[in-house]
Amino acid sequence: MIELLFLLLPVAAFYGWYMGYHAALRNNENRNSGKIRNLTRGLNFFFNHDRKKAADELISFYDSQSNHSFEENLALGNLYRERGEMERAINFHNNIMTMEGLSSDERACALLELARDFIQSGLLDKAEEILKELISYDAEKSRACELLVKLYDQEKEWHKALDTIKSFRNIFRSAANISIKEAEYFCELGNDAFSVKQEKEALEYFKKAVQVNGTCVRAYLNIAKINIENRRFREALEALEAFFEAAPQMISLCVKLLARCFPEDSGAQELEILEKWLQRSGSEAVALRIVTIICNTRGVSDAEEFIIRYLKKYSSIRVFSLLMDLRLESLDSQSQQKLLVFKSLIDAQKINSSRFVCRHCGFKSQMLFWKCPSCHKWETMQPNASVDFSQESLPPA
Repeated sequence: MIELLFLLLPVAAFYGWYMGYHAALRNNENRNSGKIRNLTRGLNFFFNHDRKKAADELISFYDSQSNHSFEENLALGNLYRERGEMERAINFHNNIMTMEGLSSDERACALLELARDFIQSGLLDKAEEILKELISYDAEKSRACELLVKLYDQEKEWHKALDTIKSFRNIFRSAANISIKEAEYFCELGNDAFSVKQEKEALEYFKKAVQVNGTCVRAYLNIAKINIENRRFREALEALEAFFEAAPQMISLCVKLLARCFPEDSGAQELEILEKWLQRSGSEAVALRIVTIICNTRGVSDAEEFIIRYLKKYSSIRVFSLLMDLRLESLDSQSQQKLLVFKSLIDAQKINSSRFVCRHCGFKSQMLFWKCPSCHKWETMQPNASVDFSQESLPPA
């Protein structure tokens, strides 16, 4: 019996090892399957545009081990930054600097992410210091320059932003995008100069803006305003015409300024320009101004004929409302009351209209912002086609 027990001991030992081994395999499989579930859920959230939940799941996937590769440290830092945990993001990106065998390209990549961490944390001085160092790294030079310009933009350091663009113009990835920003920085400097009544200096800044970006409507608008204030109407008209060539869809901003370029008895000259603008833009504001001029020079019946021709081609609540105003004068009191009720319903549709809309993100505003407060893109705010600017004062440009 004892001999039999000695014979069974190896079998029992092997069986114990076998069961333990398979239990370890099952635990490892469970851990791996859990990690895969985190990764899968994270990707699903990412593709469904739920960035916060995606970050949570991907952190669970990557952070389930203590030792991380360069790529994992970089990814974890970015995910913590996405989640707003800036201290942990900075720690992960700092840890990369202590890794052995780090290449110069990897160091540059880590420094760039660290600079982004500092910018999001509000530590702009530290971010600026890193980005200036990064410009000497070929691997991330273009991104570092773009981020440095963005930082100066955030701080409203217009001169520093312009100096950076001038020094590294050829390495920016999008020449068109950087030209838009450069022109806007000149406009900001022009506004600063104009606010302290340095009109000559302001005008030079606005002219520099159109030199670097020929479609900078903000600069043309300001050039026209300054010239009108100084009664240089020919130069103002040239700026307004350049504005129209650059952005016909925004010409409603210029209607009131155009009227100031002509004496009260020069309606025919103004009308000629407005008709050209209307032909290419179909602008409601331009049409309303034309109606006013026709009423003053030719009479109500000609104005009504113009409105009817316009409405056959374009849909406009405001122009239709103006037609009802003109018709009211020729009706008896009872008919006037009926038409006024109908007109009040029409006018109610335009009361809450936003004056400006961002073509990039859809942000709506009653004020004109040259930089969208929502997506922070320059020159994306455009006039709402359903709002009349012909009789309103424009906000400062």
